[in-house]
Amino acid sequence: MVGFLRTVTYATLSKKRLLILPKRSLAFRGSLPKAQRTDAHELKGCPVRLTGTEDLRVQKTIDGIYSAFEELLCEKEYKDITVKELCDRARINKKTFYRYYPTLSDLLLELQDGLFEDYMKQTEGLELPDDLEQITREFFRFTISQGAALERIICAPAYRDLSRTMTSRVIDESTHDRSFDGRRSGAEQDVLLTFITESTLAIYRQWVASGKSLSEEEISDMAVKLVCGGVNGFLKRP
Repeated sequence: MVGFLRTVTYATLSKKRLLILPKRSLAFRGSLPKAQRTDAHELKGCPVRLTGTEDLRVQKTIDGIYSAFEELLCEKEYKDITVKELCDRARINKKTFYRYYPTLSDLLLELQDGLFEDYMKQTEGLELPDDLEQITREFFRFTISQGAALERIICAPAYRDLSRTMTSRVIDESTHDRSFDGRRSGAEQDVLLTFITESTLAIYRQWVASGKSLSEEEISDMAVKLVCGGVNGFLKRP
């Protein structure tokens, strides 16, 4: 789980949309620093590029959309969130929302991209298996720093598929053209990666479910001993 660019390009539904975003976490607050994004008019073949530095209202609007989306993710399943409900919470009209996001799916994709980029940057340069201890600690630092919305995405059964998608993306990026351990077969490496990710997530979920009775340092230390102990024990076998 090595890693969660400032330029993001992806296809949404049947059309492509360009997003040029600054690094920001799920739990960001305040103005959006120097954000650049395409206006919804681009979908009609007429590109209109807005910059947050040109109009503080744009920054505040996007800030409000994110804050409202985070709150709703914590309150209900994503499939039950509506554009109208989000707009009411953000105190904007639907026309304003669609100026920046053709659909709620676009907003969700942007959220995922932001988390992915931030996590990858935080763990940049770390590799498995040598840096497994630091990677494990960085996972806990990162998830704890992001607040309630990411906690719910990781822990709530309703968001398990989304959590799995995000985790798979991290693994794919982290292990692309890189061998976990040259002495191990591909099948063994797959099992090791699955063990690392699933056990780390399970420890985090249990910590949250137990009311976080252990301190952040204590749960990180425990995760390191369990995860690293298991992996190192296997790698040292004849």
